[in-house]
Amino acid sequence: MDFKLGENPLPLEVFRRQEIDQFNILLDVVSHSLSQLRLGIIGEVVMSSQLETMLNSFINKTIPENWGKYAYLSLKPLGSWFSDLMARLKFMSAWIKGDPKSFWLSCFFFPQGFLTAVK
Repeated sequence: MDFKLGENPLPLEVFRRQEIDQFNILLDVVSHSLSQLRLGIIGEVVMSSQLETMLNSFINKTIPENWGKYAYLSLKPLGSWFSDLMARLKFMSAWIKGDPKSFWLSCFFFPQGFLTAVK
């Protein structure tokens, strides 16, 4: 997702930018780690202990530890977590295109920041 702030951004715009940055970091981590795992499985890179732990997380249907460091808090199993991530990304993309009529408060990494920004 890409979004630029104006010259004098409103607090809600600053909050939105921060949330988008967090989602972009998470997406970069997920993308890179999946790419490395794929290469490790086919033997093009050494299967490190981190990649092996990630593979075991998939087998156990849990969120990989290296994703959890950058992800929002969730107790969902991997499949539900991924569906939830896609829904959150869809909401954020829609917010970039225009102001929504309502906000999904639990969608945010830092919901307190949202409440402060609208206050």
